[in-house]
Amino acid sequence: MLFYRAFVFLLLSLVGVAAVAAVRAESSSHTINVAESQIKVHFVDRFTPIEQNKILYWLQQHAEAVATLYGEFPIPNARVRVEKAASAGQPVPWGQVIRGREEGVLLQVNPEFSQAEFVSDWTAAHEFSHLFIPFPGNQDSWFSEGLATYLQNTLRVRAGMLTEQQGWQKLYEGLRRAWARLRGLPDPGYVDVAKLLPIAYVMGLAMLLMGVVLIIGDIVVPLHLTS
Repeated sequence: MLFYRAFVFLLLSLVGVAAVAAVRAESSSHTINVAESQIKVHFVDRFTPIEQNKILYWLQQHAEAVATLYGEFPIPNARVRVEKAASAGQPVPWGQVIRGREEGVLLQVNPEFSQAEFVSDWTAAHEFSHLFIPFPGNQDSWFSEGLATYLQNTLRVRAGMLTEQQGWQKLYEGLRRAWARLRGLPDPGYVDVAKLLPIAYVMGLAMLLMGVVLIIGDIVVPLHLTS
């Protein structure tokens, strides 16, 4: 009887150790340092070390890009919760800001994509940018979304992750998507920048003509105001 109890106790202990090891294998935490801020990254699901390093590199790059606005990350301590997306045709199908005692972001990712595809994704920069301002409330969330949409591209250009042309293109595409959603229309998709060149030429010509008119009015035929 004593031997039986000892055997059962040993078996339960081994099961407990295996369960704890499994939980630890499925979740792990890391810390990213940006300027004087600390970002705690918690992987909820099971990610391989290669997948974790890929995602950590992406988060580090985007956090440093966001920090270029004021030379520091928006908040001194942030948390990032990383989950696996059930199925997705893009690296980061979902992201949202987390408000509360410990602020941060939630990101659902597809680790099958390459590191370069993660770095080119805008979601982390967008969600990090939300942390620059307090939660404005549901009625005024348009302001926070607009600010984050602007900063996600501007700061990546400043950090050298996008060219200036790519930044303007992505900003314009974001505005088109927002306008389409307001009207209940489908996503208009990407923009062919070459098609916008005629508009740029027309605007440039208009500004040139306005400059000529002002020069003539100021120098050649100056206006005299009399009281």
